[in-house]
Amino acid sequence: MPIPSTDGWVLVLRENVGYLVDDEARDSALERLRLRAVLALESNGARTLVRLGYGSVGRHYDATYRSVQSAAAGELVASVEVFSRAHLLLRRHGQDVCRRVAPACAECAVARRCAARASGLPIGDPFATDYKPARREG
Repeated sequence: MPIPSTDGWVLVLRENVGYLVDDEARDSALERLRLRAVLALESNGARTLVRLGYGSVGRHYDATYRSVQSAAAGELVASVEVFSRAHLLLRRHGQDVCRRVAPACAECAVARRCAARASGLPIGDPFATDYKPARREG
């Protein structure tokens, strides 16, 4: 069976579910179905990558999601297995260590590479309207 385009999947999902899905839901479906190598992120993984300095914070979550996804995916081997593993690791890290409120920076294995921590700014929620993003160096 040929793999339909991403737009085709969005249309099929809209017809069957009754609403248009966003980029995050589409990418998650493509990843779970193993139809395309795509770095599917959810808020925990996206938050972790923003704090590490990947991508830029946009006015809306979708813009931030696309920016972070693009920046991080460029550093990974583009395969379903690698992207799926990265998704799970980033999700877990965001849930357990790089939490939205009170991140556990002292327990973080990548703290020395964290742009948010290095900036000296309070480490807040990157999806809050008053967030001041840090930039990754090098």
